[in-house]
Amino acid sequence: MMNKRQFSMIIAALKSNYRNFGVESKEQMEFWYSMLQDIDYPILETAVKKLVSELVYPPTIADIRNAVAETTEMPALDAAGAWGEVRDAIRYYGSYRKEDALESLSPLTRQVVQGMGWQELCYSENQMADRAHFMKMYETLVEREKKEKVIPLPVKENIERFQANRQMISNNIIKILEDKTI
Repeated sequence: MMNKRQFSMIIAALKSNYRNFGVESKEQMEFWYSMLQDIDYPILETAVKKLVSELVYPPTIADIRNAVAETTEMPALDAAGAWGEVRDAIRYYGSYRKEDALESLSPLTRQVVQGMGWQELCYSENQMADRAHFMKMYETLVEREKKEKVIPLPVKENIERFQANRQMISNNIIKILEDKTI
């Protein structure tokens, strides 16, 4: 986690490189800090240096958070590589050693395989369709995970709280309607 002094150094670096950086007021500084404070200073500094060397125009918060994700995360397998993982697991473990096979897969690959069904993949006679379906699901999951990683933790927590409240309200409405019909 970064402190405000370190954050000021990041802003100073951005201002020195971009004449029209645009983060000037106290409110803007507070907002930017709230969106970036969950990132460790050395990681943020590296990501900003990367962006400064790549971008002609000032980066946005999203640009910075994406650069942080690119800097810190191991790249996921591409969809074809993940499908190769599935084919190898089917060949090695077969349909009877499902748990061992799932354990051998990378987390995203495992998630897609569980969604499609291990037995179904093992016994399928249309591997081309399975491959296409798998690759589409895998790419969707990779994109969703990328988006999740750039959202600040406090924002994620607020979203989860709002969704839980909405679910609670929906459940209460359903209960009221059920009580009226009984």
